[in-house]
Amino acid sequence: MGSRMRQSLKCGLASLLAIGLVTGTVSAAIAAPHEMGTPRIVNGEDSAPGDLPFLVALLDAYDFEDNGAFEAQFCGGALTTPTTVVTAAHCVVDDETGAVTPPEDVLVGFTRNLNAPNVRIGGVSAIQVHPSYDSEEVTFDIAVLTLAEPVLDIAPILPMRPTDTPSLTAAGALAKVAGWGKLSATKDNYPDSFKVGRLLIFPNESCGGGSKFIIGGITFDGFGKDAAATESMLCAAGVTANQKIIDSCQGDSGGPLVGGDGAAMRLIGLVSWGEDCAITKPGVYTRVAAMADFLISTNALVSVAPIVAPTIDLTVLNTALRVNFKFADDGSVISSYTANATDP
Repeated sequence: MGSRMRQSLKCGLASLLAIGLVTGTVSAAIAAPHEMGTPRIVNGEDSAPGDLPFLVALLDAYDFEDNGAFEAQFCGGALTTPTTVVTAAHCVVDDETGAVTPPEDVLVGFTRNLNAPNVRIGGVSAIQVHPSYDSEEVTFDIAVLTLAEPVLDIAPILPMRPTDTPSLTAAGALAKVAGWGKLSATKDNYPDSFKVGRLLIFPNESCGGGSKFIIGGITFDGFGKDAAATESMLCAAGVTANQKIIDSCQGDSGGPLVGGDGAAMRLIGLVSWGEDCAITKPGVYTRVAAMADFLISTNALVSVAPIVAPTIDLTVLNTALRVNFKFADDGSVISSYTANATDP
């Protein structure tokens, strides 16, 4: 089991085209959606300007001063409110001592290209780690960075909550992941601009249940309950049309795994760990929906006012009128509805 920080290894991300997914030895395949696009290999697809603006590079403050953002980057993160960045706990906790990195030692960079001449930098005023984080088991691998100054001109991403549609993390669901990780599992070759990839979420039976699964003709070994904790982890991987395994790895740690599109896009996972890069075992991600209480307590998950009006369906009954409300999946939390009826 290895963390996916740049300091030790690191691996890039790529777009993928998965032919299908089969759980166990004999099961029905789940066909990959057409939206997955043109297949790529491990060096991935360059991001375009404006892609995933909430993606954040975590930088070593001292390395940044001496060598710039490209050399200082060690993990990723996601802006979830104007004042908070969510990342993996192992990015900011010393494995040997358990000490949390002082906030003044970390900077956050908002950029696509780490070698750009004017990388936007922000300071960190506080770092809070999940109280149940276990560095040996890598459970509850999540931390929240509070920014020294609010970021008001970048749209944050909403973390997935337990009340969100479970289809976001269902077996076969499409997810997008991004980071500045290595472009090869065997070479220290890093991109200037972050890479974007599309993966498939795997069933719990293969992420804590030990079942094998097949993607694009390649059989993967699942993680058993002694390695992966289903309640706090997600597994994901992919295979290109050329049967190249797609995986996140060191340097991508803490970076976002997102599901859904548009207003329904959610932060569903954080790059956490894996046995190695791009082998026949999936990458493992922190299950964000299971961390809602912690995120609320650290102000990294807040209630959102509705921005899209609900739709109303009316059914005429014999002596009454039934009113059904359907709310938009815009990140808001609705506790009650009120309807006024008037007799024309």
